[in-house]
Amino acid sequence: MTVYASQSTGTDDDSMTARKSAINAGMSDTLNDRIKERLELIKRSASNVSKAATGNEDAIRRIYRGHMPSGERMEMIARELGTTVAWLLGKDDQPAKPEPSLPQPYNFPTSSEVERAIPEMAIFDKLKLGKDVPVLGTAMGSDMHFDEDGLSKIVEMTEIDENDVIDYVRRPAGVAGRKDIYAIYHTGISMQPRFFPGWLSFVETRREPSIGDAVIVQVARPEGEEGDGRIYSVLVKTLLKRTKEYIELEQYNPPIVFRLPAKSVHRMHRIMENNDLYGL
Repeated sequence: MTVYASQSTGTDDDSMTARKSAINAGMSDTLNDRIKERLELIKRSASNVSKAATGNEDAIRRIYRGHMPSGERMEMIARELGTTVAWLLGKDDQPAKPEPSLPQPYNFPTSSEVERAIPEMAIFDKLKLGKDVPVLGTAMGSDMHFDEDGLSKIVEMTEIDENDVIDYVRRPAGVAGRKDIYAIYHTGISMQPRFFPGWLSFVETRREPSIGDAVIVQVARPEGEEGDGRIYSVLVKTLLKRTKEYIELEQYNPPIVFRLPAKSVHRMHRIMENNDLYGL
């Protein structure tokens, strides 16, 4: 069944949102507190552990700000802290014992040092396949609510900060030399099984999305609202239909098909498929 955009303001919606916010806040507080506990125990700074674990000294600072890292990054941070992801998230009361003597932070080699050690790496530069695609910071956003058959359903939203480049990844052969590409790590569970939390996707801004494509829809801010810099609330969904009046989108978990007025769409970018990335 197709439902139309309408903001729900009922008591049930408010309580549902409050419960979800409380759960997310509780998990975030637990994660932050336990990271600080491990840092104090091993006598290291947040930037030191972040740099050693991920190569980015701001990784833990981003967690403190509410940005959940990918599963792979969380595992690297937990390992560097001498514990487990389960303990950091409050799912286990027994932290793993740290190694008797933790290794010193690893000094990552420069690109020229890597090329001297592995000459084949220079081929990437010749093919314009550099590690230069920016990964934009993402975080869970406020949910939208739609009514379907008298029941309120949640449409999950994400925030993307265009000023917050958290990493750079190597570009696949199919997008060599292109400047209209960026990447994101997925958050939330609303698009499972198409995308899972922590998965990396490449996004293109030049090509118009087609019906059936996965898209990132930047939701226009209400008239008169300036917003916070270049942070946008977005919908990561599947495009089902597009007219001058509206776009129709699909979410998988919980399942819902809904329409968004065209005037509410600021921009829409296409999430690339594997065939695009490999030039097939």
